[in-house]
Amino acid sequence: EIRNLAGGVIDANVAGEVLRIQGDVSASSPGNGVTNLGTMQASNGGILRLFFEDYTQTDGNDSGVIQALAGSTVQVENSAIDITGGTLASAAGGELLLRSAGIDLVDVTVANAGTLNAVPDSNGATLIRMVGGSFGNSGTANFDNSDLRLDGTAFDNSGLVEMHSDGGTASIFLGSDTTFDGGGTIRLSGPATVPVFFGDDTPDRKSVV
Repeated sequence: EIRNLAGGVIDANVAGEVLRIQGDVSASSPGNGVTNLGTMQASNGGILRLFFEDYTQTDGNDSGVIQALAGSTVQVENSAIDITGGTLASAAGGELLLRSAGIDLVDVTVANAGTLNAVPDSNGATLIRMVGGSFGNSGTANFDNSDLRLDGTAFDNSGLVEMHSDGGTASIFLGSDTTFDGGGTIRLSGPATVPVFFGDDTPDRKSVV
């Protein structure tokens, strides 16, 4: 079990080096996950890599932040994590890198001012699923053959969201009570199709060039 309480800072701040955090609750490494009521971040060119499984960022009074500062990366790769509450953010010049990952965000504020890259590898695609919370994008969010699912989420995009497929499928699933705002751009690209799902309706498949 890892507990970072209010005011605490866990900082991956060595350039090019990885700080690995594991909120594992597996049989091989039992624990109670990660509680973050302070700040967990990558800075100064460092890499903060998050592994399985549960990350709790609220206790009803305080809330935590996971963030990538300029020139630094918060990375989830070949792993599945659940984040409840708090904020997941990138500053301008920072990167949220999600590769072959499954991420469930419940009542989380996503604030992407840098770059969010959701990409596949040989192990599979990336899925970001949000329930409640908000997704604020003033930077660039790339979904390459990967999926974004929103349910009851306020989506505010003043930047660029690109859904790209090149043989796989990049999808946006829009559940109930999801709202869009911000005046930014959502761009569909690639020779395949990008289905946009509205709740339980039949998918509206949009061919893009």
